[in-house]
Amino acid sequence: EHLRPVVDIVRNLYGDVHPETARALTNVAGLLRELGEGEGARLHLQAALQIDQQALGEAHPQVVADLNNLAVIERELGNLDDAPEALPRACGIWIGSR
Repeated sequence: EHLRPVVDIVRNLYGDVHPETARALTNVAGLLRELGEGEGARLHLQAALQIDQQALGEAHPQVVADLNNLAVIERELGNLDDAPEALPRACGIWIGSR
């Protein structure tokens, strides 16, 4: 809750669909993860992924990083059905960009 203003400030500066807004969400997700708030981290990472896909395109390396981060959180939360979905997609993008 205390971290929400950070995302709001960045969103006001850059807009809703901008890589910097996604970065702010990813950074807050990392802090939430460290605080043991995995579900909040997952929600922030999902939002960052959606923004990066819109702003940068589906095949951008940052989308690969977002998918990887999301898969890690899903695994940590015990959502083993969701984690494997992100990893092959990330690998496919990464391999296709080479």
